[in-house]
Amino acid sequence: MRTSAIRAASAALLGVTLLGTAACSSDQPSQNTEAGGTAATEDAETEPAGAPGEDNAEAEGAADGLVAEPIEVPEKSVGTREHPLPTGAEFVDGDWTVTLGQPHNGWDELRDADPYIEEPEEGTEYWLVPVTVTYTGGESAAPWLDLQFGFVGEDNRSYRDWCPVIVPDDLMEVDELYPDGTAEANVCLPVPADARGLWSVSSEWGDPVFFTAEAGGDDA
Repeated sequence: MRTSAIRAASAALLGVTLLGTAACSSDQPSQNTEAGGTAATEDAETEPAGAPGEDNAEAEGAADGLVAEPIEVPEKSVGTREHPLPTGAEFVDGDWTVTLGQPHNGWDELRDADPYIEEPEEGTEYWLVPVTVTYTGGESAAPWLDLQFGFVGEDNRSYRDWCPVIVPDDLMEVDELYPDGTAEANVCLPVPADARGLWSVSSEWGDPVFFTAEAGGDDA
């Protein structure tokens, strides 16, 4: 009888122990799940802002004045037929710095230099253009070889022939210039009488540069 009671008590104790162990085992996954959920929530709260935040920062920078610089509009070209330079203006063409004086009908000066000069062909006048040239290149060069002078009339024709006469202080008589050498001389061009147009200077290095002055009359 006593033995049976002991066995019954032992069986009951064993059952309680097994139930407790089972209960502990069933609670462990729940705790892990709760821990995992808490960690995920913390990660979601501490995650840094993405691209939208960067866009906002750029927008704020633009609002603070950090904007692109404006495009510079180049100034209109001068020395072209559309925008000629005035006589007396200095310009650089390759290795030469050139200044044109006021062109004028040079018949009186030419006749003083050569009393036996023949008159130009009918409808043509001999015009003198005072020039100042400075050589800025290396070694040496002759201005009458490097520089070409001309006249462009309203008929869109160019006139570049040299006058077939004795010209006082003729540019063609200027010998080679060395660096920083300067010469003042005259260029004589036969142009149509009473023509209107532009005077030009060009070299083998660049495009013609145009000057506003009128041929025809005593002084343009």
